[in-house]
Amino acid sequence: MSYCRKTFFVTIACCAIIAVFVRPAYSQAPPEKKPAPIKAPAGDAEKLSASAKLIKDYFKAKTPEERGRIIEELEKIGFMPPAKDLSRIIKEAAVYPDMAPLKRTTRKIKVNGEEYTYELSPPKGYSPKKEEPLIISLHGSGGDGMNALHLWRIHPDDQDAAKDKIIDSIILSGQTPPPKNSMRVTPIVKTEQYIIAAPTLEKVPQGGAPTDLLEHLLPALLQDVTSTCNVDTNRIFIVGFSMGGHFTWAETLHQPDYFAGAIPMMGACDDMNTLSNLQSLPVYIIHGDKDTIVPVECSRSANEALTALKYDVIYREQKGLGHYLFSDKSPECAKLLAWIKSKTRNPYIKKISYRFSGQSAPVKRIYWLEVSQKELNPFTVEAEVADNTINIKSAGLAEMTVLLNSEIVDFAKDVIIRVNGNEVFKGKSSPSYKFLLENYQEYKDPNSLFTAGVKLKIR
Repeated sequence: MSYCRKTFFVTIACCAIIAVFVRPAYSQAPPEKKPAPIKAPAGDAEKLSASAKLIKDYFKAKTPEERGRIIEELEKIGFMPPAKDLSRIIKEAAVYPDMAPLKRTTRKIKVNGEEYTYELSPPKGYSPKKEEPLIISLHGSGGDGMNALHLWRIHPDDQDAAKDKIIDSIILSGQTPPPKNSMRVTPIVKTEQYIIAAPTLEKVPQGGAPTDLLEHLLPALLQDVTSTCNVDTNRIFIVGFSMGGHFTWAETLHQPDYFAGAIPMMGACDDMNTLSNLQSLPVYIIHGDKDTIVPVECSRSANEALTALKYDVIYREQKGLGHYLFSDKSPECAKLLAWIKSKTRNPYIKKISYRFSGQSAPVKRIYWLEVSQKELNPFTVEAEVADNTINIKSAGLAEMTVLLNSEIVDFAKDVIIRVNGNEVFKGKSSPSYKFLLENYQEYKDPNSLFTAGVKLKIR
């Protein structure tokens, strides 16, 4: 066990989200941007329209037989729209319930028979017809989803509940609380522009491995949020303080392709050997130099390693700050929000580098590679695509599937796949609506769609 992890779990019970007493100020949301119309060559416009209608009918279908018939009709068209147009068609087919902007809702999810709750708050001006970015906010030990939500926003209806939590924290620290009616509670990083989802993690065993969170809770959370709100899956961010910062590191190292950015605050990175997994994931690290709970050396060493790899990392060491967050008056707030606004995930990266240490939950898909793990044995895989040729180096895996679409290869040309220097596939790979829709139903990510796959056995 690493020094940072030992220190983290020994002192984890001391951690909590800190709030500051000021009244929040809400600002106007930016005007809604209408999506660009789907464009196709004149000869394909009729086929594109027919495909779009049938795909929408597929999602309305009630039975497997009806969906199978629609797939047959789609295949008869003999036309597969480009990946970007498929994303737009599937998004247009989705239906989401109305939700009150900025209003907090407590939702329940079941994971392996256990019930968890999370706080959900849509942004100002939210409409189910317009996709919005998502921030997953993770609290520290002793906190809950409400604490993590209040890092970003507090609805006026929640002022009294927020005050109670602050007073409880002050009493626990041995201080005398101010009169409740004299307080105004404000978020630290104030924003009205994102969907915020903040789970309560009290059922995740303290001192235990983060697999409880990785394997069960976060995938279930994402599935529920993306079914409830119109989420831009290319702009999902994960943020965590203290224990939540530890889980932020663990989850992004485990499944980097979920996110557009990661923000660990006063957290410890437990598996430095897998930092290479963050090749395409921007990271914004925040730590106080006077932190006596999780030593600042944990974040310093992670930053040094990511910088040496020439990855996209920003490290903000807060001078004089202990194990608590900066003030809402800090310039750090605006810098953090500007960084979040600037980041978008690319689901179809050309180069993948991934190392699985065997210490976390199984992983199934890494960008455009599906891997088959019969046991939790360590493995490494590197893959790169250029000029319709995919070169893969792998150790520790027996099987994998290379997922394809029009963003990765030209289906009109032969696709060549080499594994560890050996050519294992050469030929045409035909896009299929059956493959597309079944793959989408499994992962539910309209911005990461694949229309073909080549299954490989690795000797």
